[in-house]
Amino acid sequence: MNRRNFLQLSGAATAGAAITMLSPAAAKAFISDPCQNPAILPGYIPSITSAWIAQGTQASSYAIFAATIEAATDFSWLAPGDSVFLKLALNSGNANPATTDPWAVQCMIQLLLAKGAGKVFVGDQSGAEYVIVAQSSKRGSSRTLCSNAGLLSVITANGAQPIFFDEYGYNAYSQIAPPTPNHWPTSPYVTNCISQFDHIIYMPRVGSHILADFSAGMKIAIGFLRDDSRCLLHKAGTNFYAMYEEVSQIPQIKSKLRLVVSSGMNVLTTCGPDSGYVSTPNYGLLFASTDLLAHDAMSYAWLQWNYAYNTPSNDQTAPPTNTGRAMVNSMFVSMFFNGVAGYNNTTSSLPANICLPNVYTHRAMANYVARIGGRPAGFNWTQITQNPDASVPRFMLGIMNG
Repeated sequence: MNRRNFLQLSGAATAGAAITMLSPAAAKAFISDPCQNPAILPGYIPSITSAWIAQGTQASSYAIFAATIEAATDFSWLAPGDSVFLKLALNSGNANPATTDPWAVQCMIQLLLAKGAGKVFVGDQSGAEYVIVAQSSKRGSSRTLCSNAGLLSVITANGAQPIFFDEYGYNAYSQIAPPTPNHWPTSPYVTNCISQFDHIIYMPRVGSHILADFSAGMKIAIGFLRDDSRCLLHKAGTNFYAMYEEVSQIPQIKSKLRLVVSSGMNVLTTCGPDSGYVSTPNYGLLFASTDLLAHDAMSYAWLQWNYAYNTPSNDQTAPPTNTGRAMVNSMFVSMFFNGVAGYNNTTSSLPANICLPNVYTHRAMANYVARIGGRPAGFNWTQITQNPDASVPRFMLGIMNG
């Protein structure tokens, strides 16, 4: 089976699941944790900043981009000459919104250099469908995929340095544990490249994900991992979600993570991460936060609005909550991880997050919330520019407030 056949079968599995979806009551019997909305953490009101940008005006919107980021952080963490790593969402070589928006990358590089950054690194390691680093072999190239996605030329043209973890080889990773308690049976292997960076900024895309429901800041942390650790994560069953959330808690990453920035000018509303329906709303959303949970809550809310109001009904066959994921995950592991240390044919079932659209019952978000002691009591949301349709941010706040 090749990659194209896998994508066709996974799409069919998800579409079929949309028709035969279990009711929430029936599905609860197959998962170990209940659909309980976490308690509010009093006083926890994270800040998030956004700007609504009319489609087609991105090229002239650098000032809006800069104002949005400057309202999200004062850059007091950036000393002259410091190095900053922009962590892309580069699962494939497909264009945005399957991968990070090149316009946002260009603006972020320019802003960091204007603020005095000494070196800006930009990169990732792509998904196992395309790139594998095994002990005795390597398949694929994240650099090639970055070029195909239209990102590599933006990186180099704006004075940044591309960096791809797979190019450093199998032994360029160290085993580092997230803080305890965590869900990793053995500590994951993390790229040694993180030692080169003074600061990290996540730059996800906004989109649905066939295995994780949605892909935002927490999910793209998987890119730091070696493929044997990625294989372990895919075989973790219910713990899959908590394990990828915990990657950002690894001290060498968390201590350097300064900001999460997303361009939602285009949104992948079905299937994902590499293909699906692309929603292009009249006003796209740029948003940034120093709080990972707040960022991901807004990312999910924007995905939900685009699915509900800007995706044709005949394209809503594979919803953002995909119930065919156990089959897709098993196929994925069997096809792409064969030859990676720790691989075997047995893959634990990967359950759906059946209580969505309450984002705080999503297993990754719930794991984060449990660690800090509760979900937000509200949000300090600053909108640099307004959406002409006030119902859009109202809808999003309803999702974000659980």
